[in-house]
Amino acid sequence: MADFGAPDQAAVANNYFRFFMAYTLASDEVIWGRMFLMSLGQTHRINQTNGPNGINNFGRNGPLQSMVDEYEMKDGSKFFDHFEIDGSKNYKNKSTVFGHENPYYDREPRFYANVLYDSALWQQRPANLQPRDPLGIYERRTHRTMNADGSFTDVFGLDTRKGPLSPGNGCYGGYLTKKFMDITSNGDVQNNQNIWIYMRYAEVLLNYAEACLELGETDEAATYINMIRNRAGLPDFTGDIKEALRHERKIELYGEESRWYDIRRWKILIETMTPPLGGIDILEIKNLDGTYTTTWKWIKAHADNKPDVKLYWIPIGTTEMKKAPQLAQNPGY
Repeated sequence: MADFGAPDQAAVANNYFRFFMAYTLASDEVIWGRMFLMSLGQTHRINQTNGPNGINNFGRNGPLQSMVDEYEMKDGSKFFDHFEIDGSKNYKNKSTVFGHENPYYDREPRFYANVLYDSALWQQRPANLQPRDPLGIYERRTHRTMNADGSFTDVFGLDTRKGPLSPGNGCYGGYLTKKFMDITSNGDVQNNQNIWIYMRYAEVLLNYAEACLELGETDEAATYINMIRNRAGLPDFTGDIKEALRHERKIELYGEESRWYDIRRWKILIETMTPPLGGIDILEIKNLDGTYTTTWKWIKAHADNKPDVKLYWIPIGTTEMKKAPQLAQNPGY
């Protein structure tokens, strides 16, 4: 398996992200993938598709708040061991272990490798926006200044749906998928050359761990679950091994087109897809005395899913039913 530099968590975050930025399939971890050449054949434009609207990209395929909250803290503890959502739906730190009020601090390395969140460093802005953002951060917060007469002035984040550039391409939930993008590629005008990985060794190990667990070989399963966690700079898991396996598949394989099949295989599709689809609204207030107050508020980002148990199966085709009239159609079709 590729060495991402654990236990150095900053190195893990950087190397994990750059693993998917490679231009060749040279890594032994890649089981099956595809290379691209800018000068020949088909390429892809994942930067344009998934990048921020504030650099004139399309802002698609961002994680929901529930996915963001799934990432652990840097010590391997659960996010909600330290934070809670209060009655006003604001995220509040309830712990003294990690003292910062910002929920994006002190998270595990794969969070920083996979997710663009408010204030994360990304790419340089177009020339006309560089005076406002010389660093090139992903900006989702609203900046509110309180005025002496009781009124206030709002300046909206450059990557929101009220930003000055391509506002209709601002995502609704507040986050974007950093994983798979190439930080050196300008998605507005360039195609991508980085590889597309269909299967890698980490998935093979997680598949093996699940098979071991189904056979009752829990010690063997734990060995490979922890191998994935340790490579990501995290300690061995604690608690229920089945939940640990499912968590690692969700985090490690995020965006790699396995989750849909996982929740169907585990028969948890209904409970997984029923909860409201949340996002984040961030408000930074400059008070009259010059101090700042910032809130991170859970919001409903999308219409509810309406999952159906029939999605555990696919329909048997009409042609096949005619060939064998004794067949019973799968439930719900």
